[in-house]
Amino acid sequence: MKEPTRRAAVGTLRLGRRAGERAVAELPGVQLACACGVGILAARAAPWSAGGWASLALLGGVAAIGLSRRGTGSRFVAALPLVAAAMAMAAWSQASLSAASFGAASFGAASGGSLAAMAEDDWQPVVLRAVVASSPERRPNALATLYGRGSAPRYQSVVELEVQCVRGAERWEPASGRVRATVEGDISERLVGDCVTVYGHWQRIDGPTNPGAVDMRAIYAPRGIAVQLRVDSPSQFVLESPEAWGLRRALSWIGVAGERALYAGVGEEAGPLAAALVLGRRQAVDPETRDRLVETGTAHLLSVSGLHLGMVAGVVAMALVLLGWPRGWQVTAVVAVCVFYAALTGARPPVLRASMLVGAVLVGSWAGKQTSSLNSLGLAAVALLVLDPQNLLQTGTQLSFVAVVVLVLAGRRVMESIREDDPLETLLQSTRPWIVRAGVRQWRRAVRFTLVSFWVWAATAPLVWQAFGIVAPVSVLANLLMIAPLTVALVGGLFTAAVGMFGGPLAIPFGWICLAALETMRGVVELCGEIPLGHFWLPPPPFWWVVAFYAVAVAGALVPAGDPSRGNELWGNKLWGRGLRGERRGKWMLAWMVLWTLVAWPLATHREHDPETLAVTFIDVGHGTSALVELPDGGVWLYDAGRLGDPLWSAQPIEDVLWSRGIWRLDGIIVSHADADHYNAIPGLLERFQVAEIVTPPGMLEQRQSGLDPVRQAIRRERVPVRELHSGMEFRTAAGHPWGRCLHPPMLPVAGSDNANSLVLRIDHRGRTILLPGDLEMPGSEHLLRHSRPPPGGMLMAPHHGSVQEDARTLLDWMRPSVVVVSGGNRSLREEVRQMLGQGGAEVRLTAAEGAVRVEVDRAGELTVRGWKADGF
Repeated sequence: MKEPTRRAAVGTLRLGRRAGERAVAELPGVQLACACGVGILAARAAPWSAGGWASLALLGGVAAIGLSRRGTGSRFVAALPLVAAAMAMAAWSQASLSAASFGAASFGAASGGSLAAMAEDDWQPVVLRAVVASSPERRPNALATLYGRGSAPRYQSVVELEVQCVRGAERWEPASGRVRATVEGDISERLVGDCVTVYGHWQRIDGPTNPGAVDMRAIYAPRGIAVQLRVDSPSQFVLESPEAWGLRRALSWIGVAGERALYAGVGEEAGPLAAALVLGRRQAVDPETRDRLVETGTAHLLSVSGLHLGMVAGVVAMALVLLGWPRGWQVTAVVAVCVFYAALTGARPPVLRASMLVGAVLVGSWAGKQTSSLNSLGLAAVALLVLDPQNLLQTGTQLSFVAVVVLVLAGRRVMESIREDDPLETLLQSTRPWIVRAGVRQWRRAVRFTLVSFWVWAATAPLVWQAFGIVAPVSVLANLLMIAPLTVALVGGLFTAAVGMFGGPLAIPFGWICLAALETMRGVVELCGEIPLGHFWLPPPPFWWVVAFYAVAVAGALVPAGDPSRGNELWGNKLWGRGLRGERRGKWMLAWMVLWTLVAWPLATHREHDPETLAVTFIDVGHGTSALVELPDGGVWLYDAGRLGDPLWSAQPIEDVLWSRGIWRLDGIIVSHADADHYNAIPGLLERFQVAEIVTPPGMLEQRQSGLDPVRQAIRRERVPVRELHSGMEFRTAAGHPWGRCLHPPMLPVAGSDNANSLVLRIDHRGRTILLPGDLEMPGSEHLLRHSRPPPGGMLMAPHHGSVQEDARTLLDWMRPSVVVVSGGNRSLREEVRQMLGQGGAEVRLTAAEGAVRVEVDRAGELTVRGWKADGF
């Protein structure tokens, strides 16, 4: 490159860099927010004491003051206040986490009165006195709905309690900490501050028991919760004395009264969805509806956010403008509506976050400057982080701020493009009929707002993919179609709750309006959910790659546009000038998203396996069975998929393991027999994974069981072929090689229950035998023993979850295993289970004690067993 050209290029780059520095310097709120975020992450990466971080912050502040007085203007000195702010936030984060965790896992042993030290790992009976710390949230009781238990309550309630003392053997013992209580029934009349005596069962919140599972201790510890409580009836949740009326009790009462008025206005059937959309009661929505919303990218509607408050504030502001109110009165009225809305939702942290977010955006917008909006957002972020530093690590907070920032930037660009229509085109349009002009105008607006919806989806898609395991491009359309009915539902629901609290019948018309809007939203969700290729369930990409996406995106957004008047002859100006101006910047961002996705896909679906090793992972599903079989050729099968309990949550532990292994398709699911704890996760798995076939014993799906109806419906909906196997038939790989054999049942079922006709799978590899017998019992076990004995030293899954009612001695003598794995719940932890199954000298491994258990047979025929809690894998 010639010297003049090189100098010009370097000069252009310097101009661009200075312009970028000036742009960043105009955003002090954003700078401060970034510094606070860095401080919180630093505290997590290097968990020093709060005093240590505070000392660093003090040194940084003193150095900044001292150097600034000397007139030193270096960039290092200019950055010192931000460094000090980051250190101060790190100190505050560490101090708040330590205070919240007092009585939690990390401090349980040291504090004799802490709940974590008093509770045990297993469920134990307990009586405690506590103060209601959060408004109870109702959720549907899925088991009562599914099995039609008339005596079972329709709802469960979830509430947090601040424990004061626990009943010991002889007296009440003081205690500190919070518990998360689940009550079988409706206790929504309890208000924050009520003093209660509770009779139930409790246990410490355990760590993850399966690969890929979320560590619930990390989620609850910042809130001071280390123990979960189970209460069988509202009668065991006894009110001792209500709190004197104050601000928090009044807010709780407003929330409870508003929810009751909303249910009365829209009805019990639509009430849960209305409560979730209007009041943020996410627990009220059943998991099936929640899944439909996730699949269409509209699950964020279940949490009151800046979008909700923004819509309500926008409608109120528009109405006041039409009424001719002055700007000052408009601002006051909108703020009052936001305050009332926050009170109606019980002043929950997400709602307070949304109120601050909306207030920041309104202030910035009314100021008429883009930098003001971003600065206001930055200051709102700082306030939220000061209130609770853990907000930084919550997916809801991250999604809210990313979406609002994109809305501010992209929305402003849309408005500018609307105002910048070509004058000649406008003149040509004026010669056309008014209906044509109106149609063209609305079409252009729809296209522009679709682009805004696309950029919001594109900006949040990596976070959603990483957090929920789904990519839903259909959300671009769904969110656009949702704007009108959601606005009507929010405003109608708000008036239903507000008027119903005091006016009773006067709220009925508003309830009708809200109900009609909710039904429209249901229709939109059903329509968008059926669009082919509208959503994809996928294993999440690595966290570091998601961070890389946002790092590059932020860097691209901060690159200055440059000065186009300097021409295009220099490569530097092509990059810093026209190269990233306007539409060009969007193209660069779009190219980065495509590149990121192309890399994220193989990273997410990568699965390591030894082509000479057979592996079987017994997933910890509680009382139930699910065994992941990974063949040497890469084939993946599931033997059983279910657990005792709510069927809508049965698939979760299995999904965690599959996604942690990078698995998104299964060669098949083998169902041993028609017991719900062996099959009730299949509907959820068929929605999220590609399954080549379902294998059952003869006639299983033809049985008249209501629990099988969802399985049959899911198989028909997903068009999965079903194959029936009986003894003597083989399983073969894609290349045609046999990998397993069905030993039982025969073609004609034996006399007895479904258990006696369980499908028994035998797998042989390198001289070792793995036997999976389901819930096999007499007389079926007699038929099994007629087969030739396998070589000794293999692995046996204990039939019927290790039940001591079934004498396993004959099966153990026939099999002669070196390892017996029990897939079961707490009942399998009894000592007699180990004694019964280990009487032949076999090593007994329990999923209830060890979490997931993985059995591997390598190329040398060596059998290795590992438990997830102790060894990991």
